[in-house]
Amino acid sequence: MKKQSTLARLTQLRSLFQQQKPTIHAYIVPSEDAHQSEYIAERDCRRAFISGFDGSAGKAIVATNAAALWTDGRYWLQAETQLDSNWTLMKAGAKDTLTEAAWLKQTLQPGQRVGVDPRLMAHVDFTKLADTLRKDNLELVAVENNLIDAVWDDQPAKPCAPIVVHHERYAGMRWQDKAAELRATMEVESCGLVVLTALDEIAWFFNLRGNDIVYNPVFHAYAAVTPSDILLFVDTSRFEEGVAEHVQPAIIHSYDSFEAHLKELVAATADCSQVWVTERCSQAIVGCIPESKLKRSITPVETAKAVKNQVELEGMRQCHVRDAVALAQHFLWLEKTLAAGAGPDVLSEAAVADRLAERRRQQDLFVSLSFDTISSIGANGAIIHYKPELGNCDVVDTERVYLCDSGGQYRDGTTDVTRTVHFGQPTQHEKDCFTRVLQGHIALSRAKFPKGTKGRLLDPIARAPMWAAGLDYSHGTGHGVGSFLNVHEGPMQISYRPKADRSAIEVGQIVTIEPGYYETGAFGVRIENVVEVVAMPGNDNYFGFEPVTLFPIQSKMINRELLTAEEVDWLNHYHLRVRQVVGKALDDQGLVEEKAWLERECSVEG
Repeated sequence: MKKQSTLARLTQLRSLFQQQKPTIHAYIVPSEDAHQSEYIAERDCRRAFISGFDGSAGKAIVATNAAALWTDGRYWLQAETQLDSNWTLMKAGAKDTLTEAAWLKQTLQPGQRVGVDPRLMAHVDFTKLADTLRKDNLELVAVENNLIDAVWDDQPAKPCAPIVVHHERYAGMRWQDKAAELRATMEVESCGLVVLTALDEIAWFFNLRGNDIVYNPVFHAYAAVTPSDILLFVDTSRFEEGVAEHVQPAIIHSYDSFEAHLKELVAATADCSQVWVTERCSQAIVGCIPESKLKRSITPVETAKAVKNQVELEGMRQCHVRDAVALAQHFLWLEKTLAAGAGPDVLSEAAVADRLAERRRQQDLFVSLSFDTISSIGANGAIIHYKPELGNCDVVDTERVYLCDSGGQYRDGTTDVTRTVHFGQPTQHEKDCFTRVLQGHIALSRAKFPKGTKGRLLDPIARAPMWAAGLDYSHGTGHGVGSFLNVHEGPMQISYRPKADRSAIEVGQIVTIEPGYYETGAFGVRIENVVEVVAMPGNDNYFGFEPVTLFPIQSKMINRELLTAEEVDWLNHYHLRVRQVVGKALDDQGLVEEKAWLERECSVEG
């Protein structure tokens, strides 16, 4: 993660401020694309281009004589490493950090204007910021032509990957049946038009998959559903064989014609009908809809997508077993390779990550990774979203804690798993910290909670054992996971942040449990399982979690004296299931040595 000079880019960008009508005095560069995606195509990495910081979350603001970048605690260390002297890091969520509006008030003069591309900022964010700035005699204005695109000479081309059918044997339901369910909800809600802008919602709804965003099997498109018509706005030249027939009877239009058609669709809806868009819909799209017709909330498609059907659930279970086989092969190889004294060309963090990717590729139905593998030794483990670079990273050894967060995209599901291990002898402090994280993981894994509970109430359950020891972490505790879709999925999440109050945790959802601890300059710990939300036997009004990830939690990292009898019992039952399920899969693939390794790692705790 090297710094790169941004002065020339900033100078070019600032030179455009006076050319805008009206003139602007600062320009906001969000992380998102026109679909408000968390992960974006290379062409849309505008904030990374202008700032040099390439974490997945953050917002840059460039004024005439200053530039600042806001990002949350997951990325503070990374941003400090990557931002050059032209930028000020604003640690979002930290005490005394100025908000974007406060910084603009401090930096600009009364009467000056702040510009932003309205396609890249959610309506809710645009409105809130505009209202706040107005009180300080500043104006937020929409700049239709993106200014970063104007100064990015070697901007990557638009993605053109093929779009393919996601077959019913994996999807579990015809897309036309999903449309019927959506229309039934529309009728109940007096809704005449649903507008789909989130890429994973569109891919899920039509049972299609693409590859426009690395590790995310989605494609750039918009969709609209009325009581009589279904419209898909997409580049049909990318359709693989059978896709055109598959999407019938949807009406196909070009991607670039969406906004013009949207205005026509909105005008055609009855005065008493609502137009339903997602909460994070862009300012540009909401601007096409009269306030009297606007319904902005979680769409029925986002809700339905999050609750997996039985075929999707079984696919998630099966792909996690195959994923565990790849992980067993990998960690056994890593142990043996370290013992053999291999060099940095084999044991660099990046080389180790590549080796794990190759193991996954050997498993059935593998498509790609689900995100960049976080392969981090020692202090790098404290950088929550660390990404090793070949030729510019550390080497895995037996002296320090190793954190590996990785996952795969399979035709039948998506995986995301983190394990923290030591290939030598951990210190007592490392073991104590690891054990507190484990206790938090177990506490939430064992939790029982009433129907209607939201993730913000569950988050403290995982933190409580850590708080008792004076430890904490600056990220959420869990996120939804798609079914051969985005590894981060809403609307539910388990977090201390207010957005975790958006939606309740429901049976059939797939989420992660991943508490952690990060000691700057020393090590990081995270233990992450994907889990299924299930109803309690005999009581459908109370829910709990069933582990989907099945892989050993390293015993040498545990301080057994800190564990209660109930925690030991949970760990033993978990490892018994790992031995039974993954052990059989190893037998089926003829992996005798890996089976022995697994049984050793799943030894019973006393």
